[in-house]
Amino acid sequence: RNKKFAIAVLGVTAAGLAGPLQAQTQGTIGQGGTFSPLSPFSPIPTQSSVLPNPMAIPGATAVSAAQPAAVPESETAAPKRLWSIVPRITAQEILTDNVAPASGVKRSDQVTEIAPGIRVDADTARLKFHLDYQLRQLFYAQESNRQNTQNYLNSFGTLEALDKWLFVDVSGVVAQQAISPFRFQTASNVSVNPNRVETSSFRVSPFIRGKLAGSADYELRYGRSTTQSSSAFVADVDTEEWSGVIKGVTPMASLGWAVDASRRNIDYQGGRGNEESRFRGLLAYRIVPEFRVSASAGQETNNFSSANNQTHDTYGYGFDWLPTERTQVSGFREKRFFGFGHSFTAAHRTPLTALKFEDVQDVAVLPARFNTVGLGSIHNLLFTQLTSSIPDPVERSRYVDNLLQQFGISPNAIVNSGFFTSRASLQRRQELSYSLQGARNMLTLSLGQTLHQALGPAAGANDIFVATRNIRQRGYSVSFGHKLTPLTSLNAVASQQHSAGTSGTNLSSDIRSLHIGATTQLGPKTSASLGVRRSLFESSIVNHYSENALIGTFTAQF
Repeated sequence: RNKKFAIAVLGVTAAGLAGPLQAQTQGTIGQGGTFSPLSPFSPIPTQSSVLPNPMAIPGATAVSAAQPAAVPESETAAPKRLWSIVPRITAQEILTDNVAPASGVKRSDQVTEIAPGIRVDADTARLKFHLDYQLRQLFYAQESNRQNTQNYLNSFGTLEALDKWLFVDVSGVVAQQAISPFRFQTASNVSVNPNRVETSSFRVSPFIRGKLAGSADYELRYGRSTTQSSSAFVADVDTEEWSGVIKGVTPMASLGWAVDASRRNIDYQGGRGNEESRFRGLLAYRIVPEFRVSASAGQETNNFSSANNQTHDTYGYGFDWLPTERTQVSGFREKRFFGFGHSFTAAHRTPLTALKFEDVQDVAVLPARFNTVGLGSIHNLLFTQLTSSIPDPVERSRYVDNLLQQFGISPNAIVNSGFFTSRASLQRRQELSYSLQGARNMLTLSLGQTLHQALGPAAGANDIFVATRNIRQRGYSVSFGHKLTPLTSLNAVASQQHSAGTSGTNLSSDIRSLHIGATTQLGPKTSASLGVRRSLFESSIVNHYSENALIGTFTAQF
């Protein structure tokens, strides 16, 4: 498995370095890359759901991309670098009073972590690429047989292979993922937890884009992704897809049109695969420059809810409203094979704040950690919130990293861990997020709820949906940072997540965590931090536990 992982990392890196590229992707993999079944004139998702709008009606008002306030000095003082390669090493000592909560016996331990890492950014005229990789080696003082290695990767990029025509999107994510939402959850991946596995997801998607007869735009895309875990209890997922779109305007300047089609094959190792194809026609009418309405009609064929493919007619309607350059509201509702799907987004920003609300119901294929943009880590939360402020994904990722580093907040602090599924599910996700960035203070807040409903037959005895076909997860995360001096900061992160089966079962779990710490810069490229953590976990099927930990960290960049 390590060999496969190394090959995959090298493949993603080589794709990013192979040639020029145009920024379009985000660092969190999306739900499979087919055309959006919800908002017809919203971006076409590839790895992410935040891309330049290829279906926008010509002449429509767009939200401007003003830079946010409080940009770190390192971003404004130094000229833009085309290439940046920054190796680093982190050493951490953790004193915990409950190193293996799943054992049922509360045991203290001292854990030493050595974590070399590297960050690579390319930001040239034709290349946008980001890679952040860390290899974490954990050593346990009391029981050496617990020693283990964990990989962390976040990479994405776009290659412009032929000038303004042929492009290639690539992305890769490796992280720790929960298997069951009801068994042991831990606030730190240092804790020994049999309910956690390492999951990797890689994607490559070449596409062509251009104009037909100078009056219509087209895009044709192929995508292939693979998601694998280190556990035999969950199925690996391979996805292959084709998608295409043609769009343009009519002699009526306010009336635009689009036609899109897509086909996707999903293969669950050891389980039943899925097929999906869609065809739609779309119209949008701009009533005033700030407001437009849209409608769609088409067909979809799939076997998500049946043994054989079934065909269903689809139709939908929606709107887009841009009252100011800092405010955007959009919604779309569409009749689907499962009922009605929808997508609603409202976002507003000021020079110091960003506020966003999302409510989406659609089919989810990949694990929750990898198909939910914004949830997963504080870095992803801020990365998503600042999309309109900093459109360039490489610049945005660099800005978020520098911001969190200034306030001593770990970019990998978990917002919502999700869980690994072995089959497709109907997912409704609601999330309210807020961020405040000041000269001396930073605040992020995320409130979210996700309802998972199983589609199709069980994927085996280990399928979590065998116990309950409906799972609801609710949670929040709050992070706060305060600069005492230009070099020293205080920080705090609090989070809670509640999971429950909603189909006549008493399955439930609840994890709460609070981390308080201080960080100081020892030199231009070195920093140290000291923090304490308190975690509480309750479950209806496994033992409850509590944990207290003292954490010291040293990081050096080269």
